[in-house]
Amino acid sequence: MELIPDLAERTTAITDLMMAITAMIGLSKLRRGAVLEPWRTNLWSGVYLLFIAAALIGTAHHGLVLSDAIYDSTWLAIILSLGVMVGLFVVGLVYDLFGITPAKRALPIMIAIAFTFFGYSAGFNQDFSLFLAYEALALVAALAGYLWLAAKGRSGAGVMTLGVLLTIIAATVQGTKAITFTLVVPFDHNATYHLIQIIGVLFLTEGISRGSLTWKSEAGLEDKSGQKNETALK
Repeated sequence: MELIPDLAERTTAITDLMMAITAMIGLSKLRRGAVLEPWRTNLWSGVYLLFIAAALIGTAHHGLVLSDAIYDSTWLAIILSLGVMVGLFVVGLVYDLFGITPAKRALPIMIAIAFTFFGYSAGFNQDFSLFLAYEALALVAALAGYLWLAAKGRSGAGVMTLGVLLTIIAATVQGTKAITFTLVVPFDHNATYHLIQIIGVLFLTEGISRGSLTWKSEAGLEDKSGQKNETALK
């Protein structure tokens, strides 16, 4: 495998790898809390696994000389991984807002929505504007939801809000290409996005972990359907 000659792309590949390692550490922390909240932990583990996959594929996408076909395929794989990840993120939000029963109902719906937006976008000359709008809508909904939970005093919600906000800022930096800089090596908009997102992942991991403790301590909490939260009772 030949490294790409563009130094900025190499920097992006390295920060992609750093992002993957950060998420792996976060996943390990979440899995240690699985005994507290199994279904919720498994859901968020799926989010992290997809994020890790996207970051590792991104490392190759940006760091290696690839044929046009492989380059396009890795890009599609990244977008698909992130799209399903965002769908699962929304399901996690539904869980934290309403409990396990609505979250289980939302799971197949959000996965179907993610694949629908991806398929539509990939089928039309890889125009991902509609797909990015889906991601933006999901993140704004998550920001509003966790702000509301933070206002209610839910443990971990404030930290989650900061993580989601940093994710939105990172995505904005990447989408607008507004920030590039040189610090020994050049950091383009993609590498800058990765640096901000790494910090966001740290906040998200802490928020999710605190949330698991909350659901454990609130055993017997009823969700919107009027049924006791099954997972909290485990």
